[in-house]
This record gives sequence, C-alpha cells and structure tokens, in this order.
Amino acid sequence: MLQTESIEIRRRVLGNVRTWTRRLFSISLFFLVWGLCSALQAQSVERILVLHGFWTEGAWDQQFDQAFAAARASTSTSGTDLSIQHLGIEEARTPEARRRLQQHLESMILEQNVDLVVAVFPDAVDFYLEIQEKFDLPSVLVLAGFEQLPTSISASPVAIVPSVWRKSISTTIEQMLILRPGIHTIEVFSGGSAIDLVYLNRVKEISGQFTDRVEFNYHVGLETENLLSSVSQLSDESAVLSLLNVSLSDGSAINPQLPDVSSVPVFGITDYLIGTGIAGGNLSTAKEYAVAAAQMATRLLSGEITAPVYSRASTKSIYDWHQVQRWNLPLERLETPYELVNAPVTLWQQYPILIISVANLILLLLGMLLFQSVSLRRTKLAHAKVAASEKQVRESEARYRLLASNTKDVISTWNTATRSISYCSPSIQALTGFTPAEYMATPLAESMTAESFSQARQLMGNGSTESQVLEIEMYTKDGGTVWCEIVAQPLPCASGEPTEWVGVTRDISQRKASDAERQRLEHQVQQSQKIESIGTLAGGIAHDFNNILGVITGITDLLKVEFADHSRASPLLKNLMTACEKAKSLVGRILTFSRQSSGEKIVTNLPHLVEESLEILQAGIPKTLIIKKEIASNSLPVMADPTHIEQVIINLITNAAEAHGDQAGSISITVNSTHLDVEREYLYGRLAPGDYAMLRVTDNGVGMDAEHLAKIFEPFYTSKELGNGMGMAIVHGIVMDHHGAIDIQSQLGEGTTVSIYLPLTDEQYSPSVEPPEVTQTSQESRRIMVIDDQEDLLDTLSLMLTHLGHECLQFSNPRQALKVIQQQSHTIDLIITDYSMPELTGLELIEYCSKNHPTLPVILSTGYSDRIAERVAGEQNDFTVLNKPYNFAQLREVLRQAL
Repeated sequence: MLQTESIEIRRRVLGNVRTWTRRLFSISLFFLVWGLCSALQAQSVERILVLHGFWTEGAWDQQFDQAFAAARASTSTSGTDLSIQHLGIEEARTPEARRRLQQHLESMILEQNVDLVVAVFPDAVDFYLEIQEKFDLPSVLVLAGFEQLPTSISASPVAIVPSVWRKSISTTIEQMLILRPGIHTIEVFSGGSAIDLVYLNRVKEISGQFTDRVEFNYHVGLETENLLSSVSQLSDESAVLSLLNVSLSDGSAINPQLPDVSSVPVFGITDYLIGTGIAGGNLSTAKEYAVAAAQMATRLLSGEITAPVYSRASTKSIYDWHQVQRWNLPLERLETPYELVNAPVTLWQQYPILIISVANLILLLLGMLLFQSVSLRRTKLAHAKVAASEKQVRESEARYRLLASNTKDVISTWNTATRSISYCSPSIQALTGFTPAEYMATPLAESMTAESFSQARQLMGNGSTESQVLEIEMYTKDGGTVWCEIVAQPLPCASGEPTEWVGVTRDISQRKASDAERQRLEHQVQQSQKIESIGTLAGGIAHDFNNILGVITGITDLLKVEFADHSRASPLLKNLMTACEKAKSLVGRILTFSRQSSGEKIVTNLPHLVEESLEILQAGIPKTLIIKKEIASNSLPVMADPTHIEQVIINLITNAAEAHGDQAGSISITVNSTHLDVEREYLYGRLAPGDYAMLRVTDNGVGMDAEHLAKIFEPFYTSKELGNGMGMAIVHGIVMDHHGAIDIQSQLGEGTTVSIYLPLTDEQYSPSVEPPEVTQTSQESRRIMVIDDQEDLLDTLSLMLTHLGHECLQFSNPRQALKVIQQQSHTIDLIITDYSMPELTGLELIEYCSKNHPTLPVILSTGYSDRIAERVAGEQNDFTVLNKPYNFAQLREVLRQAL
C-alpha cells in the first residue's frame, strides 16, 4: 500500500511540472509575438506635421485638424503620429524673429523624424517652402487659390489642394438672387487683413457676371459701431454677403454679431459660421479640404505620387433651419441639392427606446392600479359587512363625540364666581397649544390678556341673561397670543344671577389681519386720491401757463429776428429764450406729476443716465460725504423719458445728502437688474413677474419715523426748513407713469433706503445722436387758417406765420371758422387749430375736414399731446400735432411735415 501511495505522489508531481512548463512556454510565446507586433507597428507609424500660419487656433483650424485625423485614419493602413504646429508668422515681423522661427521648425522636423508636411494656406505654405529644400520631404500644400501657387517647387513629391473660392462665391451669389429675387443690391462686408482682401478681390472679379442683375456695394475695414449701424439700416431690397473672416479696424471679429443686428439675411462662403446667425450659401468646408489633403498624404506616403498633382476640394449648399424660418427663404427654388442643419427634432426621433420603455412602464402601472382597485373594492366590501354589525353600537357615542371633538371651534364652560374653567373641548389644543387638562388647570385670568379679562368680566358680570359676543386676546403655549371671538350664553341659575357660562370660541386672527390690510389699503387709496386731486389742480394751472408761455416764446422768437443785428438786445433775448425753455421743462414736469403727460419715452440706458447725473451732482455734494457706487457695467435698457428719470435720480441723491446735514457719512448708489418670479406689491406700485432695473439710494443719515414715512409722498409736505415738498411727489408721479414701483425702508438714527423699480425693455439701446439744428429754409407762401380761442396766442401765431411769408386767416370762434371752411375750402392751403375750445373742439373740426375735405392738411396745436394720442388711437383721422409752447424752428418743421 505504501508503494502504491508513493507512485501516486510521483505521478501527481510530474503532472504538475508538465502543466507549469506548458504554461511558462505559452506566456513566453505570447510576449514574443506581442513584442514582434509592437516592433512592426512602431516601424509602420508615419509621422505627419500640420502647419498653420496663425499663432492662435481658430474654429476653422480645429475642424480641419479633426477632419484630417479622421480621414487619415480611414484611408491609411498604417499608424499615424499627427503633430500640429501654429507658427504665428504675423508676429514674427523682423528678420531675426523669422530666422529663429525657421530654426525652431527645422529642429522640430528633425527631432520628430517627420515623414510628410501639410502646410495650410499661404502664410504657412510660403514659410515652409523657404526651408523645404533642406529636407526634401513630400508635402501637401492647401492654398487659397491658384494665384497663391508658388513659382518654384522642389523636386520632392508635392500635392496641391487649391481653393474652391470661385465656385463657392459664384454659386452663393446665384442662390442669393434665387432666394431673394427682389433684391437690387448685395452688400459685401470684409475686413482689412491680407486674407480678407484676397477674398474681397475675388468677389469683385466674379461680380462682373451679375452686374446686369444686381449692384454690389463693398464695405472694407469698418469699425464695429459703424458696421453694425450700417447693417441694421439696410432695406428689404438688399442682402449681405459676409466673407471668410471680417476683421475690423479696431481688431474685433464681427461675424457672430453681424446676423443679429442685420435687417436682411446674411449669406457666407464658409461653413464654420453656420449656427451663429449666417443663413447659409454654397460653402467651402474645412472637412472637405481636410479629406482632400488626407487622401493626397496617403498617396504621397505610399509612393504613388512622384510629380506635382492637384486635388480640388468640394463645396456644399448648407443652410441653417432657424435662419431659413426667420427670413422665410424658399429653399425649394434651388436646383442644386442642399443640406438643412440645426432643424429641431421630435422627442420620438431623439429617444425612441426611452419613449417605448416609458409607455410600457405606464401600461404596467395601469395594470397594477387596476388590480389594486379590484382588490381594494373587495376589501372595502368585506370591511363594510363587518362595520354594519357594529354600527348601531357606536352610532350614539360617535354622534356626541363628533360635536365636541371634531369641530374647529372650542366649546367650554366656566364659572365666573370661582374664575375657573370646568370643561374644554379637545380643539383647544389646535387653537392655543394647551391640552384640555392644561387649559382647565389654568385660572381664567391667566388664559387671556389683562385687557381682555377685564372686558370679559365686565360683560359677564352685569347680571344679564342674554348671550354675549366679545373679542378677546388669548395666550398660546409658545408665549404668543391669538385673537378669538367668544359667543357666551349663561346657564339657568336658581339664584337668578348666572355664574355658569357656556361658550363657543372661534379663531379670528385672519379676520383681524384682513381688517388691518383693509385699513392700510384705504389709507393708500386716500393718499392716491389726495395726490390725484392736487395733480388735477397742477395740470390745469400748467395748461393755462402753457398758453401764456406760448405767447412769450413766439414773441421772443419774433424779437430775435427783428433785433438780430442789435448787439445789446441779442444776449437779452437769448437769456429770455433760455428762461422760456426752462419754464417749458417745468411745465412738462408738472404735467408728468399730474399724470397728464408722460413725456417722450425712448430706450434709455439707466446705468449711463445715473453716471451722468452723478457728474452733475458731484460739485454740489459736501466733501464730508462718501459716495459708494455699485453700478452695473452692462446695459439696462428701460423705456423712459431721460429728463424725468434724471429728475428722479437728482431728487433721491439730494434728499440722501440733506439727510446728513453737516455731519459726515456715506451715500450708496446701486444700479442693477432683478427678476421677479411672482407678482409683488411694494409701498407704492405692484409689479408683475418679469425683469426689472433697480435703482437703490441708501444713506446713513437721520432716518425717519413711521409718521414721517407715511407722509413722504404727499405734495407740499416737507421736513426741511426751505423745502417745497414737491421733490418726492414728483418722483412718485414719474415712477407711476413709467409703470414702476417704489419701496422705502427707514429708521430713526440708522438712515433711509429708497428703491426704484422700472421694467426692462426688449428693445436695443443705442446712444442718442443730437439732431441737426434746423436751418431756415424758404417755403412757398400759403394761405393758412389759424383757429384759437386765446386772442393773444392767436395774434402771436399769426405774426410768426406772417414772418415766414404766409397769409393768415384768424378766427377765435371755431363755429365761424367752420362756416368759412364749408364755403371757401378750395382757397385754404392749411388749417392750424387749437385742441381745447368752447362750442367746437379741435378734434371735432379735424373729423369734419377728414370726412369732407380729405386733401386739406390740418395741424392740431395742444399741450396735451399724450392725451390726444390716447383719444385718436385706432381712428383714421390724419393730422399733424404742434406741441405747445413752440418756437420758430418747431413751427417751421411742423409746417414742412404738414405741407
């Protein structure tokens, strides 16, 4: 037996040795084969160097490099070691810098053992050809055109991929004419760099084929502001052709902005701008150049090419779906195939598997719900049978418990003699937080405030047998109070005077809060009515003053003409006219306060307006005050009258400065944007959800108490010795007129914060340009009828028209003027009528002329231009408005428009 075991052990040992020997041999053979394959693969790796002329990598360069690597991988059977070098040739302007760059490139080619060089576009091609003879490497030259082809090429194999600019440009222009058949001009925008000028010259060369169909205008090297202004004002009879890279004179690239501001479609000749607003065209793509270059590289490395050979890239008609929809381009008119990119896809196209999975899950859930519904119904039926047998037992007990335990009102009884609570329903815990046991253990005097207890004792101790209703303030377990209403009924007593009472207590906290809110709203309405009443009075005074000011302005203008050569009178008349303009501005502000005029609202950049106002106020603010500014650097456009908003800014900052008196302090001015997700009500004004510009002025001055804060917007109310009380009232009128809101927070000794909110507008802000001064031009003499019930204003206007060379017919009675119009309308060239007149208004006169004499022009003279615009909105009456007061220049301009 021992011998048998020894033989078995030797057999196992030999078997293990043979097994491990085979394993070691297999591992060694694997590593040997792997090493040979790695060596063969390392020997078959081909090293390619791609050269770009610019220092920084652009979008086109990235697309070219990625497409070249992908095409090379698909067309080559061997491995590729791809290196990319951006030379920055434009930065190497001196001979020394260019020599160092050549040395760097030469050492790179030697160190990396480069097998082939790809030079992309003229700068890289010319630079590489200068050192090509030193290496005699095969190369692929990607050129901007055949005119960029070098005159001498070394004997090494060369493949040339020329530009497809001619086909791309000509086909794009042809497609522009097909898609926009109504255009008469093509606006070509180009930068001032060398490559931009190359493509510009190509467009000029090709444009000769189309001059009989369309006119070409060229814009080269414009500054950003001028370029955007030009593009935004193009008519529908134009289209824009944007070249490869528009670089402006100030160094900025405009292509991403150009389509956003353009009023017409923008076409291009390269594909990398698709998606940034370019509509499309017959585009040359970086991918096609890269594919052609990769194919040539494969043929060069395989030895197939021994002499210079050309391989032209192809072009594609590519259009952006969003821009096609925006400009309604009829692509079906194109005869050549086109590719539509960036088109929206349906959820089914994006996630078909997910939708199928969700649908199956919904069906599964519906099945489970159906099963659960059937099971629940069976369970309910079983429970109903069990409950029916116990119903009669529980019904009587549940009826009484339902009354006492489940009502929200608290049912309680108490004794006025012992001043203790004898019963309380469980709902007391929801009302006060005390359990019924805790509440009954509390003396009656300690369950409510002292004032409420005194009131309750007085009502219930008067010996009355009638029910009593009183409002009390009860204590809660957390230390607070809650307002309650108690309806108490005395229980019959043998002695006659009741001592036991039963009552129902109800929470009226919400009603108390509603009463407080109602009182606040009533106060706010009274405040608004007070401001509106004073505004109506101010508006009437301003209207009458407007007529007087019109006479003064007109006579002053006439005197300026009469005494134009009088050296002493001219400065005086100039000062008088300046005073008239100030009075006109004051009238406008009063009308704004009275909400009878909203001024001329334009798109205004609030941060810029605040900065300008601070420059004006800087000299008047005491040096002891520190101004802290947090003004947004971006544009915050609001639709507003800049003069009125400037008045708001000046009033707020002036009030903040005066709050410090002679003491040192600081004023913080913040301008930024804010977004409201829900409707919000402020001290004055309610704002809907949306985006708003916020102006906040904070001072650390004396502050205000609640009494002064409630009166701050009342007209003629002021806490200053020399104040007139109109500053914040005007701020209120202006902000309300601009559909904004005002919020104020103030405490005595801590300062005041005033926040103004104005709605942002979607319209683009552009800096205002001063209108050119109106020069006096000769006009043909006309026969003009002037109608105004104010005799002095009528005479002044007639004198001004006579001075301008016209014949005037004066009427202070509109009825008499109407009779003359009915009889002699053919002899009248123009009518100027006042808006507000007795017996017959200016609008009624205009309506008559519009129906019976539609060719007779009419000018309406009024100081209520905004009110007139509201009244005639949607009507067909055609007339011109002359705003009071007016001067010669304004009168002459309105006459020119009407005639």
